[in-house]
Amino acid sequence: MKSLSIAAAVVALAGLSMPGVASAACQGQPTAATALSGKTLCVTKSNGDRFQEFHQGASGGDLIDYKRGTNPVDPTKKVGTWRAEGNDVVYDYGRGMQYRYTVYQRGNSGNFCLQGNGEEITPSSVLTGQGPCP
Repeated sequence: MKSLSIAAAVVALAGLSMPGVASAACQGQPTAATALSGKTLCVTKSNGDRFQEFHQGASGGDLIDYKRGTNPVDPTKKVGTWRAEGNDVVYDYGRGMQYRYTVYQRGNSGNFCLQGNGEEITPSSVLTGQGPCP
């Protein structure tokens, strides 16, 4: 009986410690990835990575990381490209670093959730245009 309890605890903990595995699906309906056009997504991932990427172009184009704007130490720069493929957005950061996410939107709101590559990305803010995240 004791070994069964230990085995159950190990299985439960393994499920909690699997990196990159989403615990719940994105809320909302899949939407055209072109909805990201002209938007800056402000994101802090669970591993602490932060980014604020501007989606330039109508259905794809440059992906611009605002960083600190015109600050000479950490200026805004192009970090890759993005393209809309139906409900999917494909990010290409070069050197084989390409990621595909399905875009979900809650109703008519500007709230998005991206799901793919074993993770979910829910921006804390979505800005119209390019600018610093709050």
